[in-house]
Amino acid sequence: MERRRCARRRALFERHFESVYRFFCNKVPRDADDLVQETFLECVGAKERFRQDASFRTFLFAIARKVLLKYRERWARATRARSSTPLGSPPSISR
Repeated sequence: MERRRCARRRALFERHFESVYRFFCNKVPRDADDLVQETFLECVGAKERFRQDASFRTFLFAIARKVLLKYRERWARATRARSSTPLGSPPSISR
């Protein structure tokens, strides 16, 4: 049973990886790898919320969009903090 579940998850990952990766590369190429990983981790955590009335791709890209919005919020916060800190001590983006 567990082996079948892992095989299904792997198949979904392999089927959708390229399109999720392109989604992030078109928006934030420097951090695309991390955002793809975060998206798939969030997807595993949210599997109970997946409703069968939508396609899995729709579900996955809704998660990817939320991951992108969270990333942009973190980036904006870090940018604001950087502009208010003295030179030589840039803040790090916390996740």
